[in-house]
Amino acid sequence: SRKLAIYVCAIFDWDASPDIKPIVRRILRLIVVQYFVMAEYLGRTGPNCTQSPKVMDRMRADVRMVTGPKEFLLLYPGDEVTTTGSRSIHRHANPV
Repeated sequence: SRKLAIYVCAIFDWDASPDIKPIVRRILRLIVVQYFVMAEYLGRTGPNCTQSPKVMDRMRADVRMVTGPKEFLLLYPGDEVTTTGSRSIHRHANPV
């Protein structure tokens, strides 16, 4: 996803239109959201999943920082926006 972000920044003609910067910003934000959702998924599943509530909370806080309240609730239905990762009814969001 790092290469994708670099390509997104490089392929656009930044001076072609004032609409380019917001579009690229949205694309980059979606890449970052996907990265943090995948990081949480991998950190909370499998044989090496974290058991530390502090790490669980930090992974969920990372997702919360890059999503708005509506997006967060779509990723974690039934949870409040302020619910920590260790207290959530969802171990992780669906990364697909």
